[in-house]
Amino acid sequence: MDATEKQREHVAILCQKTGTTANLITKDCDALLQEANEPLNEEQIVNIGTIRKASQKLRSIADEVNQAISNGIPLWAEQEETSYFMTVLAHDLKDPIMLILGFSQVNLKGITGSLSDRQKETMEHIHRLGHMLTSSIEESLLRANGIFKEL
Repeated sequence: MDATEKQREHVAILCQKTGTTANLITKDCDALLQEANEPLNEEQIVNIGTIRKASQKLRSIADEVNQAISNGIPLWAEQEETSYFMTVLAHDLKDPIMLILGFSQVNLKGITGSLSDRQKETMEHIHRLGHMLTSSIEESLLRANGIFKEL
């Protein structure tokens, strides 16, 4: 397997992790918003809606990149282009992740009002997923750099 194939594999894995994580975050947000027994205030609803939109953006980015790879669209041709592509992809993914982390932290700290224990657990899960995805992105960037150092 040459460097380009390895890189495509790493991008595909990252996009798969991103898509799966985005789906989990969306599911958690939906659960929070639909829980009738534990009502949220307006600010909390807006924050959760923002988190949900950010997770949908992550899913969209992952789907677009996966579709391009599946269609055989060359995302890069040279080592420098690959490095640039990975940097741009990481940046595009980190923007919505920062929204997820920020708004989940605001809700966890009680800035917008208190959460029930169940809501807090769900929000903590969302926050952990955001951190896990950040780690996956950083790992992918390190692997990408490692592939080219082998050449």
